[in-house]
Amino acid sequence: MKRGILVLLLFLMVGFVNTAVAEEMKYPSQIRASTATMLSGTTIMMMAVAPEFEKIIGVKLRAVPSDLLASQCMAMKKGKADFWNVHLASSYRAAFGVEEYATPQWGPQKIRMAWKGGPTFLALGVRGKSDINTIQDLKGKKVGVYAGSEGFISAYLAFGGLTLDDVKVIPATGFGGALTQLSEGRIDAALVSTATPVAYEMDESPSGLRYLPLPRSDKEGWKRLQTIYPALLPYTVPQNIGTKSAWGVEMSGFPKGNFVYADQDDAIAYAIAKVYAEGYEEYKAKHSHLPFWTLDSALDIFDVPTPYHTGTIKYFKEKGLWTPKHEQWQQNQVRLENLRQEAWKKAIADAKSKNISIEIDNKEWTKLWKSYLNKIQ
Repeated sequence: MKRGILVLLLFLMVGFVNTAVAEEMKYPSQIRASTATMLSGTTIMMMAVAPEFEKIIGVKLRAVPSDLLASQCMAMKKGKADFWNVHLASSYRAAFGVEEYATPQWGPQKIRMAWKGGPTFLALGVRGKSDINTIQDLKGKKVGVYAGSEGFISAYLAFGGLTLDDVKVIPATGFGGALTQLSEGRIDAALVSTATPVAYEMDESPSGLRYLPLPRSDKEGWKRLQTIYPALLPYTVPQNIGTKSAWGVEMSGFPKGNFVYADQDDAIAYAIAKVYAEGYEEYKAKHSHLPFWTLDSALDIFDVPTPYHTGTIKYFKEKGLWTPKHEQWQQNQVRLENLRQEAWKKAIADAKSKNISIEIDNKEWTKLWKSYLNKIQ
């Protein structure tokens, strides 16, 4: 009799615990994603996963598209979207308050990952038969630079111990324009994303395309690179992703992913983690990059400068995947974030005391803010 009562009590306790967990995760009828235009690769990948949201958690996924990255972040900030579907190099700028976010209206944002996806690969490219083989060989050469590329190019040059002052900066109209200049021989190097149509076109053209390597073994080079652009991570490009000339090359990249604000409801981040983890077998064949959105990739975070959201951590813990090493990394990232928040306040006060205009195109201000960021460790 006593044993029967004990079993009944245990059954009720388990039932209560399961009910409590279910009640904690009350999902909205739809989850809204701030994203790029509907024809962008990032959005196409996300919408390929949309059916799994309905199958796994019974929630519709709705895209809230915008062409401008800051507008995408603003949609999330103002509550018009629940998460931001973007690559780490863009969310990093918001989290660190740099470039378009280095204004009093923005500053460092408390951004969290809800899910870390697969990588996008990026490097400086040269013509196939060029005699330029390393970053160091770019000294005195012509490099195409356009709005939004200066940070990346400065980081790559730093890898080789160079700066923009060591090369001839040639204005370009944009990513495609720079590759056209490179293909025609008007410049010697340009920023290249390996899976873009213009990269494929140049790779198959008479000029050819080759990428300047960033060997992992050059730890000092990577240290210089990441001091300028922490979101860039070391990768070796796998086969069947991007242009053939990129396969096997050690270069930089940044993961795509889904990001939320720190104060977002746990249920949103938990839902995203659950769908991407448990729906993988269904969505992985729907885009050439989606096979890399694995659970292992999501947990490989130790070089990433953005912490996870507590809702995602909750999911990982339930599955027994969140280790002490993950927790140590998480706490350190939150610590660094808090230091950035404090540094921003001090930098703003410092700028005002020196009558420095706080505008993104004011080099005096951006240099001052960068000096505060560089002190954080």
